[in-house]
Amino acid sequence: MFFNIKNSKAIILSLVLTPFLVSCSSKKMESEYGIVDTQKIVSQSITKAISLSQGWNWETQQKFWYTSQGSRFMPYKWFLYLEQENSTELFRSDRNMNRYNYITQKPTELNPDGLPIGFAKDVNKKKTDAWVGLNCSACHTNQLNYGSTAMVIDGAPSLSNFQTFYDDLQKAMEKTLNDENKFERFAINILGYKYNASDANDLKSRFFEVTKSMVDRNTLNATKHAYGYARVDAFGEIFNMVTSHDLGVPENKAEPNAPVSYPFLWGTSQSDLVQWNGLLSNAGIGPLARNTGEVLGVFGHLKFDTKTLPLGYQSSVQLVNLGKLEGYVTKLFAPQWPLEYFPAINLEKANKGEKLYRENCVSCHSMVKRDDIKRRIFVTMVPLKEIGTDPLMALNATRKGKTGMLEGTKSDILFGDKFGKEAYKAEILGNAVVGTILRHPEQSIKAALTEYIKIKKVKFDPIATPSYKARSLNGIWATAPYLHNGSVPNLWELLKPSDKRVKSFYVGNREFDAKNVGFITSKGKNSSKFDTTLPANSNAGHEYGTTLSESDKWNLVEFMKTL
Repeated sequence: MFFNIKNSKAIILSLVLTPFLVSCSSKKMESEYGIVDTQKIVSQSITKAISLSQGWNWETQQKFWYTSQGSRFMPYKWFLYLEQENSTELFRSDRNMNRYNYITQKPTELNPDGLPIGFAKDVNKKKTDAWVGLNCSACHTNQLNYGSTAMVIDGAPSLSNFQTFYDDLQKAMEKTLNDENKFERFAINILGYKYNASDANDLKSRFFEVTKSMVDRNTLNATKHAYGYARVDAFGEIFNMVTSHDLGVPENKAEPNAPVSYPFLWGTSQSDLVQWNGLLSNAGIGPLARNTGEVLGVFGHLKFDTKTLPLGYQSSVQLVNLGKLEGYVTKLFAPQWPLEYFPAINLEKANKGEKLYRENCVSCHSMVKRDDIKRRIFVTMVPLKEIGTDPLMALNATRKGKTGMLEGTKSDILFGDKFGKEAYKAEILGNAVVGTILRHPEQSIKAALTEYIKIKKVKFDPIATPSYKARSLNGIWATAPYLHNGSVPNLWELLKPSDKRVKSFYVGNREFDAKNVGFITSKGKNSSKFDTTLPANSNAGHEYGTTLSESDKWNLVEFMKTL
């Protein structure tokens, strides 16, 4: 997901050559705004849960939510019975998962234990071992509340708090390991009628190993400042896991200190470049490589071993499933402003706003038809000096690391220059991805064939020219907070000069602000303070449209509701 492959043709050639508190039950039904979903209502004020119409049916939605990518953070059954650190309440309880803003669900065929969206069961080929991990929907599905209605939006940036979730999960594991009564309850649930002292001791030994891996991961990715809700430094954490942990080079560790908002997914498959910094191309099998990289950083298991080259590396990545998931995203459309539930759009203002958009915005943010599956989106990369937004995320892509056991091997395994003692971490990650793909050539070809979009390779080097991506703004109303690092809470604030923008606000509140177009920024039960004065949190830059009159700004906001 997070690297730039220099020679996609080489990879294709290599593949050929290498043979909650209140429960509300809702009947599934079609509606103007999509499918009434199986969400568990967790607020007394919410009486209805819906999914907005985005080109998927209920079956596709379920597959996207619960298809495994090969991510594994804990044995599946353990997650079902693990208690919270200071309570006998299950860690996976609806109430607890709602604290992290993960979207809780009722049991379905693909989600028999009623886990939140994006918590997928991964089973090995022999079906003897099952793990739970995250898939892309955990970070790219959101819920917003307006009045008494909760709306699930597929592909929207999550408001979840991954960092706190994983910290608390580690604490729960450590407490269970060290509390005799807590572990006994856990062991009885896991072993059932087979429970005995010997098996319990064996379980505890394995439990210790998994707990230690959690502690090691959290130590590796420790940060001076918490990410809070709605953000993560995916690049930093993936680079750490692959180039430090998996490669076995501790000195490659670096603080993942540039958290960003989760990008929205609609239009991703049709774009020539992806990621906030444009580090990835969709040319050739780019989508398969992109998604493989993501899994390797999000609890995917990888074993670097140069002795297995050129046959690749062992990993837990589910390549065929990645192809299927990319196929679903290809058919995902941006959500439309739900007129049945939101205030009506003022068409007179919106028409004026469209003219302003074409004059001030369209040169970077192209206008494309939201529901055209064959649409192509050519993004505009804006250099740091021009855009003026926080530079850290783009600059971190230039980090280098020691190559360790890869020194002297070819960067793309079968092709490319040989690694020296150091390389860009993006190149080391690229090697890991190519190795993962080569290990399963038949699966890789099958996965690649499910990715329909053919996009020409773009000549752009995000390392040589650190930049941020401007893309089509379809569905932009549903993707707050704004800028790559989530430093601006709503569209109205974005149109203010940066020195006039709010300096701190709260993130995580699901209540939608239909006037300013964003989320309510007051402190809530599940919220964290965003301080724009902290490193990586600057809300400067993107001064476009900031000199318009107040009435013109409101007209522009009104038009962006229609995108």
